[in-house]
Amino acid sequence: MQGKRTVLICDDDFLARELAASALKGGGYHCLLAATEQEAVAYFADQAVDVVLMDIYLEGSNGIDCVRRLRSMPGGTDTPVIFVTGSIEPLDVQACLKDEIDASAYLNKPLVWETLPALCDSLVVSSEIKAKILKSGPHSEKLDHLMSGLGHVSQMLGKVVASEEARIKHAQGNPNLGVLVQLNVAHRALLDIEGGLRTVLTAQSED
Repeated sequence: MQGKRTVLICDDDFLARELAASALKGGGYHCLLAATEQEAVAYFADQAVDVVLMDIYLEGSNGIDCVRRLRSMPGGTDTPVIFVTGSIEPLDVQACLKDEIDASAYLNKPLVWETLPALCDSLVVSSEIKAKILKSGPHSEKLDHLMSGLGHVSQMLGKVVASEEARIKHAQGNPNLGVLVQLNVAHRALLDIEGGLRTVLTAQSED
């Protein structure tokens, strides 16, 4: 497991856990599988977790409350959280976006599980780059880390866009077309920012 990133998958649906784990293991992740809030908390307390994949409705508890507990634990504040759920209730979405929950993504089942590694990669790299920037010294060093991070995130987001385009092309109708549009807009914005930062760094090196 040396060098592998770890994802905590919490879902009381056995098949959903296995499908998510299969896709993420194929993407190079080490997976911790929890069926209950108690198991998820125990895993999180026992070892470092890079990203959390959480169902909202768990057997006997609530995934949002579980994430609230994780956020209060060491390392929990900055860990990216993805909610994967069959719920489309507006109140559930709003709850996931609250400051103390701060979900990075909200995905509705059924979904194409093979898209998870690229999404997790993007979120984990973003989290790592943010940490490096906060610990950096001189301004130029911060820009270097930011530039590196933008390049990685742009690549990963590009993979997510390509995967979603392929899925929609073979699907009946376009139920998630809005998601694809948002992904494309975000990807273009990242590329624009990356180009602007590259220009700034080049100008600084020439001075």
